[in-house]
Amino acid sequence: MSRRKSGFGCGALTVVAALVVLASAYTQRDALTGKAWNVTYRAVGSKTEPVSVTYQDTQSRYLWGDRSLKEHVEKGVRTGWSREVILAADRQAKITVTPTPGATARCQILLDGKKPLAESSSPAPGQPAVCIADLKGSKNLWE
Repeated sequence: MSRRKSGFGCGALTVVAALVVLASAYTQRDALTGKAWNVTYRAVGSKTEPVSVTYQDTQSRYLWGDRSLKEHVEKGVRTGWSREVILAADRQAKITVTPTPGATARCQILLDGKKPLAESSSPAPGQPAVCIADLKGSKNLWE
């Protein structure tokens, strides 16, 4: 007498595995939606003067991507410079604006190009202005 195997066990196992994957994805929805902030960095001055700008962003907004901070340096730009970047929500926004000797500068960090998160000025001529905004743990920066 031959015995036929039922495909029911294998099919049920596939359904259970799919449900586990969906449940895991639901509980990690930040990973799927790529929770991140749109940040604008600005170098500001009373005159259009050359400055050096150092800022950071993340390579990916998704948890499975490279969310490490990457530093960018732009030399010889002018005040009035701005850059829009995406930062993962668990990171820190930072910009340093270094003026030429004898000059001063200001920096700003804006959320969605509108809401000020940080602003700073050079403490003395020739010294950098540093702005830092902590995005970590912020559920809603618009509150």
